[in-house]
Amino acid sequence: MGLSAVYLASSIRTFALSLLGIFTPLYIYQTLENSQAFTTRTGILLGIIGYYIIHRLTLLLVNIPASYFIAEVKGGFRKSMLLSNILRALNLLLLIFAKNNPWLLLPASVIGGALIPFYWIPYHLIFVEDGRERSFGKQISAVSILNNAAAVVAPLVGGLVISFVGFETLLVVVLFLVVASTFPIFGMRHHERHFVPPLSMIIRDFFGKKFRRDLVAFLGTGAHNIGAGVVWPIFLFAIVGSFIGLGALASGITLVSTLIVWRLGRVVDKKDKRKILRYGAFSQSALWGVRALVQTVPQAFVVQAAARIAGEFLWLPFDAIVYANASAGNPFEYIILREWALNLGRLLTLILMAILLLAGFGWLSSFALAAVGALLTIFMAR
Repeated sequence: MGLSAVYLASSIRTFALSLLGIFTPLYIYQTLENSQAFTTRTGILLGIIGYYIIHRLTLLLVNIPASYFIAEVKGGFRKSMLLSNILRALNLLLLIFAKNNPWLLLPASVIGGALIPFYWIPYHLIFVEDGRERSFGKQISAVSILNNAAAVVAPLVGGLVISFVGFETLLVVVLFLVVASTFPIFGMRHHERHFVPPLSMIIRDFFGKKFRRDLVAFLGTGAHNIGAGVVWPIFLFAIVGSFIGLGALASGITLVSTLIVWRLGRVVDKKDKRKILRYGAFSQSALWGVRALVQTVPQAFVVQAAARIAGEFLWLPFDAIVYANASAGNPFEYIILREWALNLGRLLTLILMAILLLAGFGWLSSFALAAVGALLTIFMAR
């Protein structure tokens, strides 16, 4: 099945995680709020930040051991993605039981961070090795369309499930779907073992001149990701006021962006990727300032729809350039460096968010970090 197996597994997995995705920070918020360990809103927000700090720190520590496992074990790509799904299932089980025992958020965070490199390193390498450089934009847009299609209804369904039967039921549904996404992985093409450079060489290259601009771009991407995945959902929920409303808003916006992605993928392959990326980066950064002014649901829809569309102009050429850069050298090492830089950016952003909260700045101060992060992605357009 080759790439088709990856497309199918990714679509099922995306649908499963999209059921929960935008609601995850809210579930952690609700769990901490009911635990009596945190008595103020600032304390709860710091608890959420702490959860994600542990998550990202674990990821950084596991990244290299995971890389050696993927590279040196026979059938490492397939086995690594299977292991990631097993760990994801365990992570979801811990989140289910954390409702009554909030301390289980700690191992859930550790496992949630540990599973990521086992999935995303082989995922990106499959596209580098099995894809064609001149068609990276088209192939990435195809995946984006499939994932967006899977995610169009997921947030609305997730919001309905939470509202009528609770978070725990939703987590069980997601668990079963993650297990289902495992089966297409067995249809993946076998990939040969890879050479992973010594750790000392990876560290040298991480800080080397050749990777410097990519490093800055990935650090910025990490900052933007935290803004979009943690900061914005909590802010948005305060405006929308219900899980169904939040899910419907997310689903509607995903539908709008999906309609333009396929055409944009073709444009990315034919036009100047770097010019398109610059446009997307400036637009995405500016929209973080506009987001901070949102006060009503219609405003939230318009601004988020614009941000989602601008995001396609940013991330499609960004990923196409990343895959081209990876294929030009040692793909495995480049993906390792990407994961390090990306998650270091996320970790540093979370630490800065905690410092800003402790210093008395509000949640909106985190929008500025996301805006700067989006702007830094322009370094990939070298």
